[in-house]
Amino acid sequence: MLSAHAEKPEKAFGRIAFVALIALPFLLPFAEGPSVNAQQQLATWACVAVLSGLAPIHLPARPLITWLAASALAVLLGHGHDIPLAAATVFALAMAGVAACVGAGMARAGSPAPWAWALLAAGLLSAPLGLLQYYGLADVLVPWTTTPEPGQAYGNLRQRNQFASLISMALIAALWLHAVHGRRVRAALAPGALLLVVAAAAATSRTGLLVFRTPWSSSRLCWPISQPHGCCPSWPVPRSKACWPACAMARRRPTAGCCYGAT
Repeated sequence: MLSAHAEKPEKAFGRIAFVALIALPFLLPFAEGPSVNAQQQLATWACVAVLSGLAPIHLPARPLITWLAASALAVLLGHGHDIPLAAATVFALAMAGVAACVGAGMARAGSPAPWAWALLAAGLLSAPLGLLQYYGLADVLVPWTTTPEPGQAYGNLRQRNQFASLISMALIAALWLHAVHGRRVRAALAPGALLLVVAAAAATSRTGLLVFRTPWSSSRLCWPISQPHGCCPSWPVPRSKACWPACAMARRRPTAGCCYGAT
């Protein structure tokens, strides 16, 4: 008989499917045309479509809806004469809206754990690729990755700022998972976090540098909290606006959170 805490196989499979569908667009290695990012865009839209059928759907925040609508209107007004370009751009914005609806629905349904695990998985799979590229050792992995000039690292995203952004999101996900899980998971996260930091350095991206500099430039601390009304000073990180995503996710758990103030 299954224990009260045992997870049903179909539920576990659903969680794995969510993680895979969220992580896949960051990892797809193929780029054969008709444009450089065509296959990655099509795969991303397919993943969003499947997620919209599996996950609960809810309208995102009104400012985001307004921004997407205004962007679509600006494209139509500015490039309406170029129908293929305008149609492709508006469709991309529409898919971004669908993705936002999926995210809002999952956030309202409960824990953002699938998002955190997916971002962490994508970051941990991309980090070794980036390091191999940086040292000129990625040839053996073709066609599963690209081979830029030594000294460049961008995983399968083909742009170092995007690579640095993914690594930064993976680090935020690791921070949240560290805050809400027990000692064993925390111990397992430590080497992964170190790998992500090294990969972020290999990206040599000012975007990544800005993300790292913002939280560590504050003199006040943001502590993961492991008790409802107490502070457990494990893995402190400076408190600033950069840690708000981790704090927001952590506050969704009644027994885990983060300091609420920010500089």
